[in-house]
Amino acid sequence: MSELHKYLDDVPPLKGNQFYKCASCMHAKSKQRSYSTPSTAIKGVHQDTTSETTVPGQNFYMDFGFMRGSGYCSKDEEGRTITSIDGYRSYLIVLDKATRYLWVFLTKTKAPPTNILEMFLKEDGNPTVTRRTIRTDEESELWASHAFKTAALDAGYLLEPTASGAPFQNGLGERPNQTLGTMVRCLLHSANLGPEFWSYALVHAVYLKNRLPHAALTTTPYEAYTRKRPSARHLRVFGCPVIAKNPGKRPAKLDIHTSAG
Repeated sequence: MSELHKYLDDVPPLKGNQFYKCASCMHAKSKQRSYSTPSTAIKGVHQDTTSETTVPGQNFYMDFGFMRGSGYCSKDEEGRTITSIDGYRSYLIVLDKATRYLWVFLTKTKAPPTNILEMFLKEDGNPTVTRRTIRTDEESELWASHAFKTAALDAGYLLEPTASGAPFQNGLGERPNQTLGTMVRCLLHSANLGPEFWSYALVHAVYLKNRLPHAALTTTPYEAYTRKRPSARHLRVFGCPVIAKNPGKRPAKLDIHTSAG
């Protein structure tokens, strides 16, 4: 936070006490330290050459994720499990290798997201470069799906599956699941909201993540991808109280015509 003003407009320089810790972060970010580091990549099997020069829209990493809290779970009219208040249970994460820019697409099932892929590559793919790739794991809804493969090939992208039992080969796509999960827990805890609001918190977390400095870059993912410096002028605390004017005509002059949320 003390470095944020160097990368984001409309943020004042902060000089907080180094001993201060956010209470929500202390609760939500607590985890067990890992016992070992991932093994090295198998020789000759889709090793990730992060030093290779890439451009935005050339190489993407994709992965499915789930969100669930023990305090909320229901079924929709078709009998499918939903874990959010607006009917979602999973999400698709897409990461651009060159800029580390993130996209998230909320989904109601883990069915092959062919429509999402076609729309995404049409809007954010880069048709002017060669060797365009999409790296995923070998799950049935991504690489193992014939429809998903066809949609990628039609857009000029080659699918790169990870080796069996080697999720670290899709590390750029897998790691955001942990990062965003931590951010969602912190947002919900600090806003005193239940787990059923995770879909709103996830979209907000991705928005923030793209506007924070990234260790692999000299700037933020947003600026690296759009060539525009981001601003924090419009940002509000997640879960802050709001009072909005109701639509339509006021019933009577002295009636309160607003709603709180």
